[in-house]
Amino acid sequence: MKTKRILASVLVLGLLVILLAQTTLAQEGPETPSAEMVDGAFTYQGRLTDDSGTPLTGTYDFVFKLYDAAGSGTQIGSTVTVSDYAVQDGLITTQLDFGSTAFEGDARWLEIGIRAGSSSGAYTTLNPRQALAPAPYALSLRPGAEIKGNTGVVPALTARNTNSAAGTGVYGVTDAATTGAGVWGYASSNSGKVHGVWGQSDSTSGYGVYGEAPQFGVYGEATRTSNYAYGVYGKAQSGSGSGVKGVNTATSGNAFGVYGSTDSSAGYAGYFSNDAGGVDVMAAGSGVIKSEADSVLYLSPHDMVVRGSSGVNVTPMESGGADIYYFSTGWKYLSLPVSTFGTLFGSPLYVKSVEVCYDTDSEGYIGVTSVIKNNGSTGSTNYIYDTTDRTSNSYACYTATDLSPAVIDNSTWVQFNIGTTGNGHTHIYTVKLTLTETP
Repeated sequence: MKTKRILASVLVLGLLVILLAQTTLAQEGPETPSAEMVDGAFTYQGRLTDDSGTPLTGTYDFVFKLYDAAGSGTQIGSTVTVSDYAVQDGLITTQLDFGSTAFEGDARWLEIGIRAGSSSGAYTTLNPRQALAPAPYALSLRPGAEIKGNTGVVPALTARNTNSAAGTGVYGVTDAATTGAGVWGYASSNSGKVHGVWGQSDSTSGYGVYGEAPQFGVYGEATRTSNYAYGVYGKAQSGSGSGVKGVNTATSGNAFGVYGSTDSSAGYAGYFSNDAGGVDVMAAGSGVIKSEADSVLYLSPHDMVVRGSSGVNVTPMESGGADIYYFSTGWKYLSLPVSTFGTLFGSPLYVKSVEVCYDTDSEGYIGVTSVIKNNGSTGSTNYIYDTTDRTSNSYACYTATDLSPAVIDNSTWVQFNIGTTGNGHTHIYTVKLTLTETP
């Protein structure tokens, strides 16, 4: 019996569409594709002849396998068997489907086995394997390829998911362990309103751009060192919408819903604008707006009062500050009330330090500087208690601190205990209370 041979060619019609469909199936697709979707099958056509080149007619069994190399290599996908195929004048046409992930941009080779249809013996493998060549326009989808088009306002590439319930238009995945991006957008122009990534949602409960991650939901960084630069820029014109919304579901660690960074002296790490009269930035529920920068509260010495002391008067000075005049010896106790919130935008405030600028004459000195809170019927306790003797015959400043800052949780005042040995004056010019959110 003459050896039979097969001269085959593969038609990969619409490979671009097929590969896109496969990627979608692998990531988000349903178990059974809808009737409108292109599946992973392609049409195979070949010609079966004997050694003399005469086309054959008869019934034959075929087995098709896909490999990642011309010789040896690894089989890709499933094995496709076509049994009892009626060959007429040597022509073969059949559908081959090696699975949804068989074609992902890498080269593939087809191996074919054949036997007589009435036989139950082994298949004869045809050599060599046949390289599968894509249709010309499918080359634009190979790894590293670039799709170009001078399309104006029309997108160079559009991926649409027509499922009305759920789905993804474009899904990007990276396996990089250090630096990578699932989706990367780049605008090469250095002027004009161009965007690396632009997101838009027509839903009143949707998001133009939504980011979710164990650490950074959305991360924005602006590296321009002049003019205006924004790490993250958000704008909302809806009365109930959000310019930027960040969600972080991590239960531990240094994680952020929205993180913005800028190197520009005139830019913003985050900039929020609402043209509809709504809220630019809002912290709801138990959330707070937190700052690592300290807050400073300047107290007016004009409000100084005498507490439980005699032989002392306090007079506001025209240039600012207070003149404390003592005309008897002993300790003089003076208080300066503090008016501030216990929290700032929902975040507790801690008393960090108090700075005092002053001068004294030779008859007096500031013996105690403290910041005190009222505990009601149980008396008072100190946030800061500094017993360093302070004296200076010219303008000078000093700072008293607390090594363990405490939260402001009651009415508070700055206390000065001034020791005197005779008649004289002490001047308090400025009192600066520093508060912090991060003790």
